[in-house]
Amino acid sequence: MLVCAGTTVHAAWEDTRDGELDNPNVYYSRSTDGGATWPAQDMRVSDDPDGKSQSLGPDLVVAGDHAYLAWFDDAHGAFDILLAASADAGAHWRAPERLDGGDPGAAWSGWPRIVADDAGHVTVVWQDTRSGGADLYARTSPDAGVTLFPEVRIDGGDDPGSHDSFRPRVASDGDHVYVVWHDTRDGDQRDVFFNWSGNHGQNWATAAVRVDSDAAGAYDSIAPDVVVHGDTATFAWQDARSSAYDIYVRQAQVGVFYDPEARVDRDAPGAANSLNARILQNHDTIAVVWEDRRGDAGQDYDDLFYNYSRDGGQTWATTDLSLDSIAPGTSYKLDFQPVLSDGVLYVAWEDGRNGTSDIYFQALPVGEQAGYVTE
Repeated sequence: MLVCAGTTVHAAWEDTRDGELDNPNVYYSRSTDGGATWPAQDMRVSDDPDGKSQSLGPDLVVAGDHAYLAWFDDAHGAFDILLAASADAGAHWRAPERLDGGDPGAAWSGWPRIVADDAGHVTVVWQDTRSGGADLYARTSPDAGVTLFPEVRIDGGDDPGSHDSFRPRVASDGDHVYVVWHDTRDGDQRDVFFNWSGNHGQNWATAAVRVDSDAAGAYDSIAPDVVVHGDTATFAWQDARSSAYDIYVRQAQVGVFYDPEARVDRDAPGAANSLNARILQNHDTIAVVWEDRRGDAGQDYDDLFYNYSRDGGQTWATTDLSLDSIAPGTSYKLDFQPVLSDGVLYVAWEDGRNGTSDIYFQALPVGEQAGYVTE
């Protein structure tokens, strides 16, 4: 993954160069001139020079002069969560520290996600099976990872391990940290839940709050994402209440909902699957990007669409807009990576229009859409 901070580009990835077992370590490199040049030697951040264990799923965050990498590692049996920190923007890294409690390797812990700010507040959230089913835990540092507060289970409201909480996403602004995920506590049809902290992740609400407001467990609501601006969180997710998946958004302020959710994909409700929503915010502009199969003719092809708000999520455009410059439903588009900056939406993705996969890129001022030419 890549993170840009000014003219410095940070990169982290899994790499199987060490040992003979093809086990990945976590490696890191950075360019201080906007990507023009890179060091001749990469940096191995995980502590496994012989490649005896697996280090997977790195998440990288840069905040001010500090950088943080979290991943999961099976050196002790089942996977544990590790965090490494750098106080000089990635030039040097401290030895990794394990975040999940109990004995090392006693239970499966995976898929960490990080948020951090320039003042040194860091929060890591992960899935953890120590009680049976997958719960969500968080651990916070007030001083750039030097001191760690005790871990906290954050998917409260049901018994530990009684149900599965999956795919956490975390965002923060100022004192406020929000985590969102999907959860099986209401039955086989999953619902979306969130928890929040008003003091940089040190304390959390006792019970999780459900985001989708249809009947609990009646329809599948999954794959949520979240942005935070001040004390307001905006959530986006895919929701099957109308048969096929649509994209919904909803806002909470200081952990409380005041308005119902709104559907932002603008074809007929449930007409086609809209999937894998990603939400981004820059000042008062919010954009939601997703994969959409409304143009598919039975080939499982999808297109990229987005909708936007210019007033912080209070209202949304009445028309959603295409992002890929190709006739609808003629290729697959996968693993899109969006960025929103100064009113421009940038998106890169994997695209199969030429047979095998290529990487495509689009940059559009918010409110405009891509066009295509018919030959």
